[in-house]
Amino acid sequence: MSARDPVPSRQDLAVCAHDLRGALTVINGYTGLLRRGGLDAAEKDAALTGIEAAVRRIDHLIADTLAGRAAPPPASAVVDVTLLAKQAVADARVAFGRDVRLSGDASARVDCDEIALARVLENLLSNAARYAPKGPIEVVVACGADVVIIDVADRGPGIAESDRQAAFEPFVRLGLDDEASSTGLGLTVVRSVVERCGGKARILGRDGGGTVVRLKLPASP
Repeated sequence: MSARDPVPSRQDLAVCAHDLRGALTVINGYTGLLRRGGLDAAEKDAALTGIEAAVRRIDHLIADTLAGRAAPPPASAVVDVTLLAKQAVADARVAFGRDVRLSGDASARVDCDEIALARVLENLLSNAARYAPKGPIEVVVACGADVVIIDVADRGPGIAESDRQAAFEPFVRLGLDDEASSTGLGLTVVRSVVERCGGKARILGRDGGGTVVRLKLPASP
């Protein structure tokens, strides 16, 4: 590293460790599935696709960290949100052994960095699996004339309205887990990526109990 190279901050390194752990959890889930055997050709191909996607996220993450940024600058590539969400849901089912459901609009497109947005979904699903040990996790994709909305909803204890904005701040844990098992950075990554893509992230309560994290991104023209 030369004198002119950016030096990753403590937060950059913590984000790297956080998201690296998430991607490795997905890889571990798929390799365990392959090791157990009994899969048909399509299932094996899906497992390998999941592993390859996780490896791309790791490579992307390391490059961002070495560049001294926790999230990449906005990109002009058109991302198929529903296709990306399908992969994230499949990853979460394997990694966490949970009932994860996807519904919504099949035509949702946004201009964003595809791998960064995949990291966002991975973080949201990981949080839902961690804090909501029971009940299904639901991902809903909807689009209007100029916006795409992604909801990730769980049936956990929820987050008090007074704490919802603070939850996006780095290293904030809100007392929902033990400090050794969490960096308190998942939602920080979510907000950073979404805002760099011109969108907004919010935490909402859910009728019947639980949390909804809602992402609003400009729809691709």
